[in-house]
Amino acid sequence: MRFPLGITLFPPTNPFPYDGQWRVEWLSGKSQEMVMTQHSFSMHGESYVLQSGVGGTTTSFPWSDGTKQILERTEDSGSMLHWRTTNAGYPTIIWRKLLPLEYDGRWRVEWLNGTSQEMTMTQHSFSMFGASYLLQSGGGSPTSFPWSDGTKQILERTGDGGSTLHWRTTNAGYPTIIWRRLWPIPYDGR
Repeated sequence: MRFPLGITLFPPTNPFPYDGQWRVEWLSGKSQEMVMTQHSFSMHGESYVLQSGVGGTTTSFPWSDGTKQILERTEDSGSMLHWRTTNAGYPTIIWRKLLPLEYDGRWRVEWLNGTSQEMTMTQHSFSMFGASYLLQSGGGSPTSFPWSDGTKQILERTGDGGSTLHWRTTNAGYPTIIWRRLWPIPYDGR
């Protein structure tokens, strides 16, 4: 397959940090979820492949109508992508990474009072203090989960490439909670 001079597809063997589930948000307030795998995704019945410019400096992709969507900048260690387009009707588009599988593993949960507790998340669920929890994501809402007392814990942002999770809660006694990934993830013999 030939491409215009200076345009290359990302090689599928190259690890790509944008693979995963995303919520695409338009300035109109509308949003849609999509999954990117090996640099490609489908939306609105169309298939797209991310492209890199000369030297891998600009990530972009064309729409079927000729509009070009260009990555302007990333935030939160790549979990939020800001795009601009050549279409005046959609000048800015934001992608927010949703619940990725890489959140499974061992974490140290830290509270503002200095206490901490280790836990292991498997398939987006974990147990702590005798209760079980399941992370919830989708429908245009940030990743969150309810506590048994009705408190809601909501993911505000990630840091350190997803190794630190900053949460807020609806409980005044615990307004901020931080999760830090513990390395390495131990082999449990299964």
